[in-house]
Amino acid sequence: MCFRNWCFFRRHRRFTIAHIDSPEKRLPRCRGAYLGLSLQLLIYAWIFFACIPGSVHALFFIALGMTFSFAGDVFNLQFPPIKKMVKEPVFLGILSFLIAQFCYIAAFLSIVHS
Repeated sequence: MCFRNWCFFRRHRRFTIAHIDSPEKRLPRCRGAYLGLSLQLLIYAWIFFACIPGSVHALFFIALGMTFSFAGDVFNLQFPPIKKMVKEPVFLGILSFLIAQFCYIAAFLSIVHS
């Protein structure tokens, strides 16, 4: 059984990124899928904020945190135009994720105190 799975993987390896040897060559192929998932989560967070009544402050902070997380993803994926504008995009990505964590903490505290 294990051998058959290995053969399947070897046969379909060209459809994965396993054959690409370095992260620099893998990153351009993965950017779209990763950013697409992050964008979907961002859109859902803002839809929930707009459509669900109740804990408005918590949903706002979660949507704001998702916005900063999306910005962090954009910086950390190191798109060429961003690398030209910003010397260290990874630092800005980390900073965006830090702000997002503060937003998530604020959302948690708004739920706990209400």
